[in-house]
Amino acid sequence: MTEETRSTYEVNLKAAQDAHKVHEERWRDFNKSAIDAANTAIRSSILINGGSAVAILTFVGGLTAQGRVAQGQLTDIASSLFSFALGVAFALITAVGAYFVNVFDADMLGAQSIHYEHPYVRETPKSNAMFRTRSAILMLSILIGFASIFCFIWGIVSVRSAITSLALIPTVQK
Repeated sequence: MTEETRSTYEVNLKAAQDAHKVHEERWRDFNKSAIDAANTAIRSSILINGGSAVAILTFVGGLTAQGRVAQGQLTDIASSLFSFALGVAFALITAVGAYFVNVFDADMLGAQSIHYEHPYVRETPKSNAMFRTRSAILMLSILIGFASIFCFIWGIVSVRSAITSLALIPTVQK
């Protein structure tokens, strides 16, 4: 290899290494952002479903305490609380799924074989199986996460229907 060829090679090698480093840093940043967004979405789903259930219970408790609604009319509202509870349960299952996706990511990397010839990191049957399992858990967790959001919407529609059908007892003016 001539001195000029060697110099060109070293310049290209340095440029490639720099580009690879930038690429890897961007990938890490985007991956971290995706994980943070997923965690926020899971927490939000728990919060909106759980908070809605608490708000409905407070509302019903206030009406009942004031004697403005007969207890027999509360059946529809009580059954609408089920959708919010189910939404919380789905969000918690999604959180557990997210945990296992992260565990499988780490284990999958650990199952890859390390070499001193290109390619330096190679897939193994075990890492491939972990990737498939991880992907299945991820897809299932995403579907269950959407189910949690659907439960919130279903609960809002159910509560609206139940409240509009209430025959409120007028309050006595003093």
